[in-house]
Amino acid sequence: MQKVTFNFLILVFGTLLFAPKNIFGNPSESELIKADSLYENKQYTEAIKIYEELFSDGYASPNMLLKLARVNEGSTNFGATIFYLEKYYQLTGDKRILEHIEKITSDNKIEGFSYELPFYANYYYKSYSKFILLTLILITVVFLAFWLQNKKERKGFATAAIFTLVLIAVVNNYHGQDYGIITDTPGFLMEGPSAGADVITKLDQPTKLPLKGQVDIWTKTKVDDKEAYIKSEHLKKL
Repeated sequence: MQKVTFNFLILVFGTLLFAPKNIFGNPSESELIKADSLYENKQYTEAIKIYEELFSDGYASPNMLLKLARVNEGSTNFGATIFYLEKYYQLTGDKRILEHIEKITSDNKIEGFSYELPFYANYYYKSYSKFILLTLILITVVFLAFWLQNKKERKGFATAAIFTLVLIAVVNNYHGQDYGIITDTPGFLMEGPSAGADVITKLDQPTKLPLKGQVDIWTKTKVDDKEAYIKSEHLKKL
């Protein structure tokens, strides 16, 4: 029974580890072909409408995201440009994209986009949390197997198993920090989730904000260690 369970976990482990992550969702093939044709014929406005609908329906591919970014950059909608480029990075891990984002923000004096250790730590955690979780489960199974087979050293193996179970609980309940980018400017940060609340600040440029929750049509965030709210329609969630 232990061997069957262990082999099953190995199978699941391999499936999660090698599962493709570059494309998700199942688009309407005819709509995608139509959008690609419009894009190739430089009918960008019509093409982007279809691409955005496909994206809203849950489909994304690196090629489509690059097209969305290029058109938005050409129309100087830098918030949407950065959003789609970060989505592209999430699918591909291509660091050249981050360099391009930094160039956009530098050339247009846009602040608040930093691609340093905290960004990478959050990215890799969110990307590989399933891998980490399954690894901890496998380690726990191994400790429990040793615990069953080694009566003299049960205390040590039991302690190790409990420790990994605690880590499993932490990983399973922490999903990393989610962010959103203000793509519809100006955006107003309010003290409360109400149009009548006091304005903390007005944001005239694309800004990346940590997402802390949702209250009706408002998104809760944090700026300078202070709780704030912004209308969700001004944000695109990464």
